Amino acid sequence: MKHLPLILLTLILISCSTVEIHFNGSPGITRSCRVCIGHFEKRTFDFNPFIVSNFRDALRYEFFCRGYTVSQVPDGPAPESGNAPWDLGPPAITEACTGNSADLFIQGSVFEAQIGDGIENETTTAVTIGLYNKSGKKIGEARAVTSDTLTDIRTVRAISAGLVENIHDELGR
Repeated sequence: MKHLPLILLTLILISCSTVEIHFNGSPGITRSCRVCIGHFEKRTFDFNPFIVSNFRDALRYEFFCRGYTVSQVPDGPAPESGNAPWDLGPPAITEACTGNSADLFIQGSVFEAQIGDGIENETTTAVTIGLYNKSGKKIGEARAVTSDTLTDIRTVRAISAGLVENIHDELGR
């Protein structure tokens, strides 16, 4: 009975967000790889210039905690050379991986919207990341969806931890 509040809190947190990951076949990368975190496009209506930087830092921290060597491409807008505004494209990914001695490259987008009448609002947040090998080939994609806001650092940590944990588990298979 004394664990009931903890169990209820865990159920609430689990029901509020989801993380999905999919690799096309075997990723060909092991857990001991070096990770390079690329650009993330911000798709939010509010003016918070630090959402993407905070999320990239949280990803870096979560990978580091699991024993990965992590680097980041410098902040700033990504050149539009791939299929999406945040997509660097294979040549730039290969160059980033070579320059950072990375085996896995990550880039993506952060989406957040609030729907409501100003009194009662509902927040929807989604983070989508593309996973690429060092030759620039897309090997997987992951997505996290929640009803919390990325202006709350606990949400940023929960999403980044969930994504990295799922990537870590998949690389171990």
